Amino acid sequence: MVKAYREQYNISLRVAPPYAHWRNSEAEKAIQICKRGARARLRAMLKAQLYGAPISDPLQYWPFSWEHTLQSDGCLASTSAEKIYGKICTKDQLYTSDFRPQQQNLHPFAEFCFCHVEKQSREGTWGLVQEPVLYLMNGQLNPLVNKY
Repeated sequence: MVKAYREQYNISLRVAPPYAHWRNSEAEKAIQICKRGARARLRAMLKAQLYGAPISDPLQYWPFSWEHTLQSDGCLASTSAEKIYGKICTKDQLYTSDFRPQQQNLHPFAEFCFCHVEKQSREGTWGLVQEPVLYLMNGQLNPLVNKY
């Protein structure tokens, strides 16, 4: 599925060959940035409440905090991209090749909000129209989710 998506949108995959050990620091730095961001988001989640009860085990939300960190990082201007392409842009703008100014709808991780319940998913005629939820990540910024 991912390979077909890359071919359809002409996305090339570049990997560091095993003999290029000097590039390991780039991958390690990216992982370190994501781990720090994910841990900070999970710490903030300890203060959150859902259905009137505090969240006691935020580790189950680790993948979502990691994705929120990636999305947040993608919305920031990249100094290395500026050096390479000669223009100030975000990683998301490089990914989409759309360099127009963009406003991202990224909210703080674990922010309390309401989710609309579709009519066919409600429990009968008098079922809930909105359900309390915690904001975990923006589906708009995930091209694989938006494809289907």
